[in-house]
Amino acid sequence: MYSKKTIKVHVELSNICNAVCPQCLRNYIDENTGELSIKDTLNTHELTIEDYRQIFDNEFFKTFHLKRVNFCGNISDPIASRDLREIVEHHIINNPNTQIKVATNGGLKSNDWWREFGDLLSHVKHFVSFGIDGLEDTHSRYRVNTDYNKVISNATAFIEGGGRAGWQFLEFKHNEHQIPQARALARELGFEEFKHIATPRFANRGTNKLAYTFKGKSFILEESSKSVSTGLKNQIKSGHILCKALDDHEFFLDHDGSVYPCCWVAQRKHDHELLQYHDNRMNAIENNLTGILTNSFFFGKLEESWDTKPSYSCIKFCDNENNSRKDKYVFKDDLNELVD
Repeated sequence: MYSKKTIKVHVELSNICNAVCPQCLRNYIDENTGELSIKDTLNTHELTIEDYRQIFDNEFFKTFHLKRVNFCGNISDPIASRDLREIVEHHIINNPNTQIKVATNGGLKSNDWWREFGDLLSHVKHFVSFGIDGLEDTHSRYRVNTDYNKVISNATAFIEGGGRAGWQFLEFKHNEHQIPQARALARELGFEEFKHIATPRFANRGTNKLAYTFKGKSFILEESSKSVSTGLKNQIKSGHILCKALDDHEFFLDHDGSVYPCCWVAQRKHDHELLQYHDNRMNAIENNLTGILTNSFFFGKLEESWDTKPSYSCIKFCDNENNSRKDKYVFKDDLNELVD
């Protein structure tokens, strides 16, 4: 339940993505063949502009001040949504002060589309983060099925159109030596931020190495020298939950209309105990979003679980005794402040 009127939302517009990243929840590696593939149980679904107007209706905008909308999916790329531009315009029309943030691999659409999108998001508060994990010879080892040169070209077009862009670099053993060169290129091309992340995702597999094949080629992915993930899964313990979603007054809207406290809880929606309370009452297509956010059951069951059996996501990301929070392995540079 939200007691304050100013809130933020994290939106997964669809479950569609052009990339086949080996550590993404939408993909899997066959245990027998090592082949990297998209899960065959994934049925295509996305929020349309009609769904979106119904969810974020006049009542919502009268009740809440929406400070920020973050289009960044658990398993999708927001640029794959066919109605993205209209959805962004819906927010800008209803509240011009809302900040729009987008996280993308940048591999979809044309230069012209990106240039126009840059113009749409040309206000200083809006921001698009491009996932570029290395240079031409290394980028696609993790961002499988994306083309480095197309991504760079699209990002450049967005910047030329007036958009503010960031370069997000997932750091592995095969690309960590390229960080200084990538940072210099980002500055040269007009990116305003360069962020490199020593991913902790190897912890989920209990190993610092991942082998896979894709379209007949074999690859090995290894964690970087800065990674904190080795052995992390067995170290996670419960102390005191400091809920980031509650603290930031933020919620997560999934591509089927389901509303969750955060993206981390939504990631484990199929296997954690909180499913018992997440029924149609929590779907913003079936029910009024304002009603969901102002009802005590939205956060009530989640808070109750912290004293008995908190979800793995709550312990991993919001426990004050746990060292796996994202800010432990994220390194960010403001390129406007760097000097040669």
